[in-house]
Amino acid sequence: MSVADQLERFTKDVPVGHPRVLIEPDLATWGPAYLASDPQAGGRDPPAVQVPSGPSADVASAHGGRLAYDPARIRAPTLIVRGAWDSSCPDADAGWLLRRLGAREKGDVKIPEGTHLMLLERSRVALFEATARFLQGAGDRVRESRPETSGRRRSSGR
Repeated sequence: MSVADQLERFTKDVPVGHPRVLIEPDLATWGPAYLASDPQAGGRDPPAVQVPSGPSADVASAHGGRLAYDPARIRAPTLIVRGAWDSSCPDADAGWLLRRLGAREKGDVKIPEGTHLMLLERSRVALFEATARFLQGAGDRVRESRPETSGRRRSSGR
């Protein structure tokens, strides 16, 4: 995948006409670091990183009803954090997984104006904050009072 391919992937879920949400809209710093992760990237035209196809195969299997794991066996506290514009994790899929998790402590946070790649977007701060609150075990009162956690569902199993 070239830097241009990645840029397309990173921006495809942002609504048409909305300003880009990437911290680095042209990937000027990220792009060279990405290409440097594959020693053969420069030998390809255009320069590109060879990426594994395993995750794509897992997604295709899941869409076919064959998960690589049993969600009911996941007992550790689990938080789903996703962007409101994340086409990879729509509400129905997140809800399905949340209902099937074996974890007693679980939650779902939907970040406004975020995509599947929030770590590279302005909304990354909300991603980090939601994750930190969950890891720190803060109560629902704190989570629900924050605007970036709209769509939050939490089950404590207590």
